[in-house]
Amino acid sequence: MSAAAFAGITVVSPRDAAPQAQLAAKELARYIYLRTGQLPIAARELPSRGDAIVLGTDQSLGTEAYVIKTAQQEGRRVWGITGGSGVGVLYGSY
Repeated sequence: MSAAAFAGITVVSPRDAAPQAQLAAKELARYIYLRTGQLPIAARELPSRGDAIVLGTDQSLGTEAYVIKTAQQEGRRVWGITGGSGVGVLYGSY
């Protein structure tokens, strides 16, 4: 994916995210910047427009397990990284 594809992308991490999930958001932003030169926007909620990477947890997954999904939502791309815990979110981000 080109650097232009990441222009204006938002990394969404909930306010109550575990420390490892907060680190995952920072790491995603850092790696996107290093690869593209574009610094993502950090947010606590999914914005109404623009592409986004959304981090979250689902305790029905194993502690270290994660699921990565992509979707088209109202004409934009939304990537979801869901872990069984903050550790799972961090693993999925890497």
